[in-house]
Amino acid sequence: MKLAMMLFPVVALGCSGGAGSPIGTERGVEDASPSGAADTGGPESCADRALDADVVVPARTTCTLANRSVRGDIVVREGAVLDATAITVDGNIQAERAGRVVVRGSTVDGDVQVKASGGAEVHDTVVDGNLQLVGNTGPVAATGNAVDGDIQALENTGGVTIERNNVDDNLQCKRNQPAPTGGGNVVRGSREDQCSGL
Repeated sequence: MKLAMMLFPVVALGCSGGAGSPIGTERGVEDASPSGAADTGGPESCADRALDADVVVPARTTCTLANRSVRGDIVVREGAVLDATAITVDGNIQAERAGRVVVRGSTVDGDVQVKASGGAEVHDTVVDGNLQLVGNTGPVAATGNAVDGDIQALENTGGVTIERNNVDDNLQCKRNQPAPTGGGNVVRGSREDQCSGL
């Protein structure tokens, strides 16, 4: 049984007012708050930012994106919320210990990875890499997506719904409590463990 592990790149996240170096060596980092200030603790909108680089959503803020293109990765920090509709991302969406991640009707050229967060929803989205939902404590849902790689739901505890996805590789579910629900998925690889009947 093939079970690819969740891998987050080891990077130093930099933004204005904080220590650390920017993600990558050729692109800068766009702080997602409109003022450019990091970790303000209040709700922020990144809808008016020029998103020509990696975008970092600061801790405990909210980033709302609609009908925008991001020419890099989106990184969601601890306690932050990403609410994205009809966006195009040239890289990955990565969240660890985030508050919540919601992606609807979008295109992601890389992976969508949500780990140890409050919850995640990915709906009607094209993911050229893998869709990985690991160790989340809130509700997790993947519905109506086209995924070129795997869908992996591992060790989530807030409930998992997986339905109507088109998966080029494998649908892999393990150690979720409760077990995932759903159906109507088209899987060209294998349906494994808790998702064997989905």
